[in-house]
Amino acid sequence: MPYNINYSDKDNKTPLTVFDNTSNTDTSLTFPGRNVTGYGQIIGENFLALLENFASETPPLNPTEGQIWYNSDPAVSSLLIWDGSDWKSASGVQKSPIQPGIEQAKVGELWVDTVNQQLYVFSGTDWILVGPNFSTGLKSGLLVEQIDDADDVPRVVLAVYVEDRPIIIISKDSFTPKVIIPQFPIIRAGITVANPNPSIISELEAYSGGFVPKLFGSATSADGLNVGDRIIESSRFLRSDIVNVVENAFNIRSDSGITFG
Repeated sequence: MPYNINYSDKDNKTPLTVFDNTSNTDTSLTFPGRNVTGYGQIIGENFLALLENFASETPPLNPTEGQIWYNSDPAVSSLLIWDGSDWKSASGVQKSPIQPGIEQAKVGELWVDTVNQQLYVFSGTDWILVGPNFSTGLKSGLLVEQIDDADDVPRVVLAVYVEDRPIIIISKDSFTPKVIIPQFPIIRAGITVANPNPSIISELEAYSGGFVPKLFGSATSADGLNVGDRIIESSRFLRSDIVNVVENAFNIRSDSGITFG
């Protein structure tokens, strides 16, 4: 005589029917009917499957809503729940080398791109990149960091990195870092660009391979000009629109002399 096994949600789900002399396999578990030989092993394997949450690199067959599966694939290694149409991460974070389908994705779900090491959130229509914007395994982009100064005072700065190399540091204070930062012997209030200071040129060459960052573009004003390894104040240069006073000797190298008017 067959018997029925009811779901917890019996009002919305049809019960499983188990016939005599056979077993029901409509779900991931096997339910033995009356007079089935070896039913002890079947029941034991059912309990073991539940104990290990069907741990395997392949999902269990015929899952039912609410079923738990542990994906043991080393690239994933996560606990998943069957929502009636798809396997979803129990933590709400999906880990995969490929983008999950948007058909079954829900607003607010997270996906970790295990190839590029980037985090995405589902907006309801598409996967939106949370960060980092660019990933090569090296620090790149704008980062908030804390640097201790020479007096052990922590300073919060913004640092712009390109492949683990700081190019620009933005600070509200001027200070000397406690631990030497190549190309940044002193950090000044405002924007400090990496500086190839001659006193650390040997370290710089080993650090940067000869790379010297510079600013390219137009500026409306400047306090001085970089001449060789010195910064010369702008007041030290002659102007063409006013009378100038020269504090040192004035030599003319050209044989053409000086032309007036």
